[in-house]
Amino acid sequence: RGLMEVEIISPSRLGLRVLREVGGEKISRLDRYGRHMLLSKIIAEEKNDLQVFRGLESKSSFIELANNPISEMKQYNTSPEALPDILNSLTEDSLLYKKLKDVQAIYEKYESVISEKYIDTEDYLGHCINRVPYSQMIKECEIWEYGFDYFTPKNLDLIRELIENARNVNVVITYSEGSRDGEIFSLTGYIIKKLERLSEGLSKPYTTVSI
Repeated sequence: RGLMEVEIISPSRLGLRVLREVGGEKISRLDRYGRHMLLSKIIAEEKNDLQVFRGLESKSSFIELANNPISEMKQYNTSPEALPDILNSLTEDSLLYKKLKDVQAIYEKYESVISEKYIDTEDYLGHCINRVPYSQMIKECEIWEYGFDYFTPKNLDLIRELIENARNVNVVITYSEGSRDGEIFSLTGYIIKKLERLSEGLSKPYTTVSI
């Protein structure tokens, strides 16, 4: 009926609010700069075993390049254990195979090191997601997801828990079906279908409304 008690927050800020309520906030987090420092150390140690990336370990631009695929694989819930199956589908003498083999070595060592002491940004979101069911705040909320045209699997994991536990969840997505430029919206159409299947899997009623 109005805008009282409305808060606009990011998914990570929402996760922090949940942890402050239910516990788990005090954990050693590894931010982007910490990850870069750790990757620099790992790549220097692994340089003799690298194929494509050997000799690049001292370049700061390469550290950023190594960071990006690890971040994306985590957002897509791809663990180091999943990489051998992907590698088996590639030709061993291909450049893609050699690059992915180098990434696998770096990723495995990175996960081994942080598992002992730290949690990084992507794992932190998973840490928050696991605690959403215990949040009374979430149970009392009506949630609106706005400003996104795409959600990674990790983001969809969060939305699934919100649908399961919040009073109501509304997702606003720009989409046009059957228009002259309809192919532009194919990605958002895919996300809408994913959200519908997600709700069906949770046995939660949903409606898809065009406005």
